[in-house]
Amino acid sequence: MALDEVLLGLVERPLLRVYAWKAPCVTFGYFQKYDLVKKLYPDQQLVRRWSGGGCVEHGEDMTFSLMVPESESVAQQVPSLFYRQLHEAIVVALRQHGIEARLAAQEDQLPGESCFVAPCPCDVMSNQKKIVGGAQRRSRGRMLYQGSLNHRFTGYRLQVTGDARRFTPLQEELDWEKEGGKSFFRSLAERLSSRVNLIEEKSEWLEEAHRLSLQRYRTEAWREKR
Repeated sequence: MALDEVLLGLVERPLLRVYAWKAPCVTFGYFQKYDLVKKLYPDQQLVRRWSGGGCVEHGEDMTFSLMVPESESVAQQVPSLFYRQLHEAIVVALRQHGIEARLAAQEDQLPGESCFVAPCPCDVMSNQKKIVGGAQRRSRGRMLYQGSLNHRFTGYRLQVTGDARRFTPLQEELDWEKEGGKSFFRSLAERLSSRVNLIEEKSEWLEEAHRLSLQRYRTEAWREKR
């Protein structure tokens, strides 16, 4: 959570960050009540996000963030329009990987504090199940989107022959970090931008995020502020 906030203040071009979790954890929205979240997840590590939305159970999901600087017009879009357009791109990328996906409609909506049991309009659905949801934060003209993909990529491997790309069916489940997930997020990035570069995390980013986590995200004052 701290690294997302740090990167939002630094990016000069849109940045898509993808990461996994070392242990189960629940993040919950900036506006949610801590006492209610603690009642729902009494034995889980809890972290309040800077963005809104509901509770997200992390562990085996693919978590991703998109940071957009103020120089990009998309950062000034109405939040609902940005949400829809980004999730439309996610639907296309999922279909390219053999996964049936669609945007949630009004009739898919359900109440609840937990993100993946409470679809909202324009969340991403597959077989009547919500598999992608996200939340936003605007700060000084910049935009942060934090999302989670609750799906394991199985049965598909990306093969590259010359300039052509195609997916070949497999029998075994793929490790998303090694194959399925990497190729999916590459496809998504290419739908969002004509120029895509892979970059590594810098030590100074991590050091600043560590300082911020000690000042904010790890503190009881932040976690229990509402």
